[in-house]
Amino acid sequence: MGLRVFVTRELFPFTAGGIGRVIANMLMTAPEEDRAEMAVLYVGDNVEADAFAVAHPGVTFLAWPHSRFQQVDERGEIFPPMSAFTHSMLHWESVHVLQGLLELERLKGPLEYVEFVDWGAPAFAATQEKLLGSALTTATLAVRLHTTDSILADFEPRVQSVHGLNLFDLERKALADCDIIVGQIAPVAEAFRVFYGFSEEEWTPRLRLHAPPVLLDTMQPVTQTAVINDSTPLLFTSKLQDIKRPDTFIRGCIQFLRDRPRYQGNIVFLAHSFDVSYQEYVISLVPEDLRSRVVFARGVTGAAREKSISGAVCVFPSPWESFCLAAYEASLSGAACVLNAQNPAFGPGSPWRDGYNCSTFDGSAEDLARALCGLFESTPGRLSPVEVPKDPLPWKGLDPVAIPATVPLDRQLTVVVVNRDSAGRVLNTLDSILASNLTLDKLIVIDDASRDPRDIVALDQLGSNDPRLSVHRLAVPVGDAVARNMGLALVETPFAGFVRGGDQLLPGFLKVAVSSLASHPDFDVVVGQVGVTVDPDDVIAGNVAPDGFRIFYGEGRLAGLYENRLAPESYVIRTEVARRFAFDPVIPALEVWEMMLRACQSGARFMVTSAVNVLARHQGQPDERHLEQIQIAMRRRLQRKRVRVGSLEVPAYFIFGAHVSPSGFMGDASNAEMAYRLQALMESESVRYTLALARLLQKRAPWVLRLGKWSVQRLAPIYRRLR
Repeated sequence: MGLRVFVTRELFPFTAGGIGRVIANMLMTAPEEDRAEMAVLYVGDNVEADAFAVAHPGVTFLAWPHSRFQQVDERGEIFPPMSAFTHSMLHWESVHVLQGLLELERLKGPLEYVEFVDWGAPAFAATQEKLLGSALTTATLAVRLHTTDSILADFEPRVQSVHGLNLFDLERKALADCDIIVGQIAPVAEAFRVFYGFSEEEWTPRLRLHAPPVLLDTMQPVTQTAVINDSTPLLFTSKLQDIKRPDTFIRGCIQFLRDRPRYQGNIVFLAHSFDVSYQEYVISLVPEDLRSRVVFARGVTGAAREKSISGAVCVFPSPWESFCLAAYEASLSGAACVLNAQNPAFGPGSPWRDGYNCSTFDGSAEDLARALCGLFESTPGRLSPVEVPKDPLPWKGLDPVAIPATVPLDRQLTVVVVNRDSAGRVLNTLDSILASNLTLDKLIVIDDASRDPRDIVALDQLGSNDPRLSVHRLAVPVGDAVARNMGLALVETPFAGFVRGGDQLLPGFLKVAVSSLASHPDFDVVVGQVGVTVDPDDVIAGNVAPDGFRIFYGEGRLAGLYENRLAPESYVIRTEVARRFAFDPVIPALEVWEMMLRACQSGARFMVTSAVNVLARHQGQPDERHLEQIQIAMRRRLQRKRVRVGSLEVPAYFIFGAHVSPSGFMGDASNAEMAYRLQALMESESVRYTLALARLLQKRAPWVLRLGKWSVQRLAPIYRRLR
């Protein structure tokens, strides 16, 4: 038996946030003997080990701040730095989390169960390395459904960006590739499944229901709610942010005050507020004659907060919660809860029952006023506190982790090298392939009519003594797509590797790729991260680090329509899948991106290394003709592809036209500072920061605004209101 680890950025009582409270409750309710087998990997540096030991005695603790990230680990593997992850810093953080788990394993022994949160996809890198057989092979990797950023974006008025689409893809893939999905209640888990488009066959066998324990800090749970009278305050206890719908709360309560003049209580915001402008907007909804009845109670914590809640009517108008610990705490402390029945956490199939342990409304302010009137007219004290489900612990009764059967790997792979004017470096490419610890069936070189004298000399040097080596020199250039298809037609093995002439592979990549594909028949493609350098040999020797990086995560279902995070030009794929989709001979460039996008959107699954496994040389500035080919390819990449908008199916080009850089990445991929600023702004929860983002993009990246012009137009009235 190994450690059961909880990975988190939040932790009660040291930080705010419901996720930290859920984890703390699970630790505090665990028997002493179980706590000895529990650990917390805390992604941060603001919690001291000694303080943690006082709050959670017996539980192992490892703080893992960003400063402990290793760009080169003890095995010599190279990991791209945070600045390289311009699409999402959270992808990088998942690699950082992976390194923390490996450190915990080194210090404490094997890990049995690792539970990640869903927000931000911290499980991404760990799930990939387990699939690849490189790390955590004996651990069960679980993701608990708290609420992803992508679901929040579906309820909040954000200006969407390619960053948000990348995060959707990462969060979905973490859910797709984990061993266990921990749903806190069934209706919410089902809403997650539908949102991300998983089939029941993909989802249900991995789903375990576990409602977290609910603890009160300073009082015992009650057996009946408090008696309500016309002085009982109406409380809003959530954060003051759009998804919590404070505007619905205040509108409904104001209408209730008008409908029930004899009510003399106050409307109280017992809530955190991080946005002065948004708070002013909420206040502006209150008529002048009722301003004195609306109270913002700041800084009320601990026993005073619990006491205030216990004698109140608490309203939770949010349309989405994964569990809503605050509602359970309020009910158990004696508050009468009024809940949005459109929220899956409060609707049919949840523990909440209208008229028994709560009152519900349909999500509108008008119906909230009706529900409040009905509650105050009803028999005082008739509600019972909610009962928290008693579910089995998800880490109990785990099936043993299956060890993949050993399968023969030699001569299962054919590598196709597509070369054109690589300055003679095709020989370095072949040397790197032959240095692999895997025996190939064939090594096929397709030279697309190179004109560079160095390539001609290099190809002349290739002998024909080795029957596994096959060199095909074309007299007329046919283009990358056709050249790749020509090589693919010669493959007779289950797996095919494609390598761009001039690229170099690190020695272990091909064996890891073939082994993982052979062990996981549901997966189709293996890709590695790319290091860009002037001297790959020096990087392989460990003398220097790459100068730059290209980052991929495989299944770019949404972001892949805008930028290529699916795969580089060098990767390994099942031969049958490559033939089924093939390379589009009409597309003059970006053929890997286009083919991988079709494969991904048809259900092909990818495995992705966290470390660099492909080295590419710096590319010069493309000439005018090449730029023209890229523009044509960008227009063609969306042809014959459809997307569904509600019940309407439309051509993909209608929605996803965009400008792209020659590398196939949106905008300036080297500008890490801009990416960091974009990320900080996009993770904001306020309209003020949304407007700041729009101003930044107008100045630095107007292509994003062109992608989402309709979103900016929708922000115009908000902008006028806040000026």
